[in-house]
Amino acid sequence: MKFPYRKIVVNPNIKEPCKIEDAYMVYPTNFTDWITLPFSATDMDDVLTYREPSKEPTDPTDYEAWKNYYLTRKAKIKPSGEIYAIISGRWKTDYYVTVKWLERNGIKFRALYLVGNQHEKPSLSKAKKIKELGIKLYLESDYQDALEISKNCPETVVLALETTQFIHQGKVLDKKLVMEV
Repeated sequence: MKFPYRKIVVNPNIKEPCKIEDAYMVYPTNFTDWITLPFSATDMDDVLTYREPSKEPTDPTDYEAWKNYYLTRKAKIKPSGEIYAIISGRWKTDYYVTVKWLERNGIKFRALYLVGNQHEKPSLSKAKKIKELGIKLYLESDYQDALEISKNCPETVVLALETTQFIHQGKVLDKKLVMEV
């Protein structure tokens, strides 16, 4: 799929769509639309699913308990189109459980990357994949992770869902940013 616009306009101050010639307008409340476009990606937990810390297994090595926990979580959002990329801090061993959950909840996706590992923080693993794929917009649930990702991915604007703030190069955007695509 080719991106039909020449520019991306990120504007944290608007709440409703508006038309700008040959530009795609991105604002906090339309993220379910823009995560389906070919330059964007989303996190999994606390974005697509509700995270329920009180129900999380206490034993990190109990795979069956974690599998059941992942499979029984409720969907938080359901985009109408196909998500371009999901980049999650989950471990690769959770791939089939994650795919099963996405299918059960009717969430279509083009690519799924589970980048969690024991050697680095999930935000750094996500940042590497975001950079590798050339992602321009990323939706992250956690504000601190969003800051860290944005510092490591200078070409990417990150929406921290926790605070509904756009972050670019480690700074919260308070005015619009125009990016050539």
